[in-house]
Amino acid sequence: MDKNKKKFIIIGVLYLIVVICLFAVYQFVNNYGIDQKINKETITTGWWLWKDTTVKTTVEVVYNWYLIIGILILGILITVFLVKIMKKNLMLRLLNKKE
Repeated sequence: MDKNKKKFIIIGVLYLIVVICLFAVYQFVNNYGIDQKINKETITTGWWLWKDTTVKTTVEVVYNWYLIIGILILGILITVFLVKIMKKNLMLRLLNKKE
């Protein structure tokens, strides 16, 4: 496997991890918010972005899609930031080895 393919796979996996973490944080805040009490209903049905689409209005469902797109874009930004930090550390390590 060539270097570029390997790099692409590593960045892809990193992106997936970042996005999953963002979704998990959103879900935790959404379901177990500061002023919201934890009840059986939230634990059983609230583990995904829409608890029950039949009850929700179109606006709320569309809002969830905007939220998903927002989280994906935020995931890209965080991943790019992490990759830049990793590259910087790698460059520093390579410079130290040469000296």
